Amino acid sequence: MNIMGIDAGGTNVKLYCEIDHTVYSDSIPSGNGFAQQDFLDCVEKFILTLPRSIDAIGIAHSGLGTVSGIDKTVRPYLKNLNIHHFDFLNTKVCFINDSNAATIAGTLEYPNAKVLVGVTNGTGIAAGICLNGNLFLGSHGYAGEINSNYLGNTRAIHLCAGSVLFTALQEHPEEESKLIKNSSENFGLLLTHVVNLLNPDVIYLSGGTFNYPGYFENVVKTIKEKGVDFLVENLQVVLSTYGAYTGCLGAIQYAKQLFTEQT
Repeated sequence: MNIMGIDAGGTNVKLYCEIDHTVYSDSIPSGNGFAQQDFLDCVEKFILTLPRSIDAIGIAHSGLGTVSGIDKTVRPYLKNLNIHHFDFLNTKVCFINDSNAATIAGTLEYPNAKVLVGVTNGTGIAAGICLNGNLFLGSHGYAGEINSNYLGNTRAIHLCAGSVLFTALQEHPEEESKLIKNSSENFGLLLTHVVNLLNPDVIYLSGGTFNYPGYFENVVKTIKEKGVDFLVENLQVVLSTYGAYTGCLGAIQYAKQLFTEQT
């Protein structure tokens, strides 16, 4: 199957497809003023650049919903988006939360992990959980909303989300080292709670925030220092090797699993 992966984020839309061992990819800004029709247009234009027709599209998105569409999101261009918006493409389409997509990508890199927690830190923060290679979604499908956890009296998203750090660096560039250190330490503390609760063997990290100098290293250091000794002793804290297209790869794998099961 030729499957296209889309990661529809708050900063940009990433598009990815591999056909005959050749990778085709693009990134489209999706900031202020980006409308739903703009999104549909960029998907169609990307497909037209491909040498062959596609069999399915997997869409990773920020927000909550079902395999058929998005129910809750803060992104205007994604509001109420569903499979029928893509009828004009005459191909199968499915939706998956972006952090869950990134977590599925993690199982491609670490297929033997018993408990893998995928955590994204880009514009915002979210997590996904895979148990023996299978997504764990919780009783109502919302497991992994760690951005709402409190560190002291403050929600985690206000302490260590990438968008918050970016704004702080724009306003106080002279405090770059301090701001990155504080954000990464808080993020490490947040992940320590995850480790203590779930006892994972892999924490799989993705998102642009880890591009800041020393951010990833300080996160790992904080987890190792603050976590329970026997829980962190054999823990792997790793960065996705798929880079900016982690969500796309996870969405492709999700679509592949879903539509293979349906045939």
